[in-house]
Amino acid sequence: MLKILAALSILQTLAIGFLAARAAEINDRLALAEAAISVAEAAPSRAASQPATAPANAEIPVAANAALDAQMLRRLLREEFAALRLSPQAGASAPAPTAAIPADPQKTAAIRKDFNRLLTLPRVETRDLDHFVELAAQLPEAERARALRDLSRAINDGRIDGHF
Repeated sequence: MLKILAALSILQTLAIGFLAARAAEINDRLALAEAAISVAEAAPSRAASQPATAPANAEIPVAANAALDAQMLRRLLREEFAALRLSPQAGASAPAPTAAIPADPQKTAAIRKDFNRLLTLPRVETRDLDHFVELAAQLPEAERARALRDLSRAINDGRIDGHF
């Protein structure tokens, strides 16, 4: 029994040493990543004043790859989106607005009738909901939003029972 405890103690000591070495390695990588971030943040100001001297096939250091953490990516995305908003060509790629669907009293009456039918059903099936949504898609935007809002309220209030 004593030999087993001694072996486990040695194994535990080795595991602690391994974890300490890994922690030191992670700290070194973190320091390299922070240095790469500070170099990357300083690079745009230097690039504006000096021409690039690095060849196109230059190898990117490992620390630079490690520097792409979530915070840096968020910052880069914010800058890119801000540039797109300020760009005069940003509006050119936006999709053209769809033509407004003219109001049709028959379609409006049909969606109201289907909504009332859903209210009377003991349990609404997915196909019934799909049919309602298809009818709502044929309505003008304001009426469609109202129909879907009414449906959402009825589901939330429990007037329509179903698990979708």
